Amino acid sequence: MRAVLALFLGLLAAPALAAEPGASDWFETEQGRVRLLAASPTELGLEFDLAPGWKIYWRAPGDAGYPPSVDWTGSDNLQSAEILWPAPHRFSIFGLDTVGYEGKVVLPIAARPADAAAPVRLEARLDYLTCREICIPYQAELSVDGTSPSWSGLLATWRAKVPGNDGPLRIDGARLR
Repeated sequence: MRAVLALFLGLLAAPALAAEPGASDWFETEQGRVRLLAASPTELGLEFDLAPGWKIYWRAPGDAGYPPSVDWTGSDNLQSAEILWPAPHRFSIFGLDTVGYEGKVVLPIAARPADAAAPVRLEARLDYLTCREICIPYQAELSVDGTSPSWSGLLATWRAKVPGNDGPLRIDGARLR
């Protein structure tokens, strides 16, 4: 009995599993999860893993909703950060046409440190809306201290899906910008 109690108390005292290098802990809900990634001080991303049927919105959501937004207050050595928007999907529900993402998606972020020679510590307050037949707003606190080049490939894959400035983006024949 003492051995079982000692094991139980030891487990309680064990540290929580740390986030992967260059990534925040996951913010998890019943509708999915999200985390912040940092491959370098200039290559960041928001990785969403949404439950089946749930979606988030694009920068111009359509008839309803609002896109994810980030407040970087509290970050160290971050001059600017801009979400880059991969090409979205079109959704129709209850007569409303919306534009966004489902499943797994990474929103790349182009960042610029204030001092390229100094480290960057990221504190992000993410506001986003996840929807199915109803919409649920969330606010996630995500932080990353350090970077990991292991995220570069994933971020490059999603960055390649960001439309260029070579004309209006069209999905299913509809002009989106």
